Amino acid sequence: MSSEELLGITPPPEYQCANIDEYIKEVDKLLECLVKGSDNHDFDEITYGATFHASYLEGNFEDLRHNIELVRDWGNGWKTLAKELIEMYEPELLEDKLEE
Repeated sequence: MSSEELLGITPPPEYQCANIDEYIKEVDKLLECLVKGSDNHDFDEITYGATFHASYLEGNFEDLRHNIELVRDWGNGWKTLAKELIEMYEPELLEDKLEE
């Protein structure tokens, strides 16, 4: 059982670095299509490449947005627990900070 499960906190999402790397590759492919099509004056290639690669990006970024929201929820869960523990066991820590 994870500490999140034990404490009733939202579990963290998977790491997103690999996903971001994939998004960057998609953008690179899109740019490559645009440059190649521009060099060849092939507007069909530009249109197809832009449409094809850009179509993946919207969904990818929506997935990233969702996972960022999960990270925020996860962090807020731990923050709430930390405040509750401080209030329960060392409330003077909060009082000292409020006086400053």
